[in-house]
Amino acid sequence: MNKTLLIILAILCLGVHAVKGQNLHQLSGIVTDTLGKGVEHAIIWIQAVSDSSSYKISTNKDGQYVFGKLPEKEYTYHIYHDNYQSVNGTIYLNGNKELGHTLYPVKNVNLDNVVITADRSNVIKSNVRKCQEREKHLRSLARNTQFKGGFVHAENKDGR
Repeated sequence: MNKTLLIILAILCLGVHAVKGQNLHQLSGIVTDTLGKGVEHAIIWIQAVSDSSSYKISTNKDGQYVFGKLPEKEYTYHIYHDNYQSVNGTIYLNGNKELGHTLYPVKNVNLDNVVITADRSNVIKSNVRKCQEREKHLRSLARNTQFKGGFVHAENKDGR
């Protein structure tokens, strides 16, 4: 029984050491607007380049965010908010890091009197052409197909 207890204790210690050996780090930062004010509810999404594991978080009222316990890897990050232009980048996380990003307002474009037109005649012509090609193919199959003894026999161009 003492041997079993020692084995279990050794496995538990090795397991804890393996978790410690993963080199977990913290990624934090602040997202601000062009006036230096924190942007609340900005979404920060990071994705590991090597295995596509991903994490998502939202900034607090001061524009701050914290990802804790991330493995040492290269990550791509995407920061977005409905009222601002998105920011994308890549970071190699090999220790605790703090980032700062400035978001710029979305540029609104006013469109006056937008008219969308289409020409259906090309679509109809294309569909008619496809139907004619299918009909020609089916007629060709029908000419080369005979019923013999309850079975369908299709001849190739050699008559076999």
